[in-house]
Amino acid sequence: TGNGNDGTSTISRDTTRAYIGSASLKTVSTATGAPSYSYFYGNVGFTQGAIYTKSIYVRGSGSLEISGRINYTDASRDDGAVTTVVLTDSWQRVIPAAMTANGAKTISNQIILMQPTNLNASMIWWATCAQNELKAYATSYCDGTLGTGHAWLGSTHASASTRTAMRLLCDEGNRIS
Repeated sequence: TGNGNDGTSTISRDTTRAYIGSASLKTVSTATGAPSYSYFYGNVGFTQGAIYTKSIYVRGSGSLEISGRINYTDASRDDGAVTTVVLTDSWQRVIPAAMTANGAKTISNQIILMQPTNLNASMIWWATCAQNELKAYATSYCDGTLGTGHAWLGSTHASASTRTAMRLLCDEGNRIS
């Protein structure tokens, strides 16, 4: 797991804007006309033909194009459908379209946050709580610091996390129909 950037952007850890935890990834893009982007990635085991859903929280100003990407060992990749988001000064969760992985040759799964290519302006955005799930739908955010039933599988904030499944039982007489 990690993050990076490309194009004409710079990234940094920002402790002044956090959604959950103490920091977020700040991306500053310059007005050069070239696309700028930042990304989060995870290098976890992949299941052949399985569906993965990604989600991320973002804020800033302007528009941002967000999509999934799956990279393969033969240097090919699959790019998911682009979701365009109008950023605000409040955190908003974005869930790009789910993607199916070719597990036999998958090496990483990414969430790409890109400045629209037709935008020739400087921009700043923040991103946090990137999540990749082996499901056809997104569930609530999970990380190993969220309390009882949550755990990190490796280094805190640098590995996958798990949560214990929960069930709610309701007395037959107290059901709302």
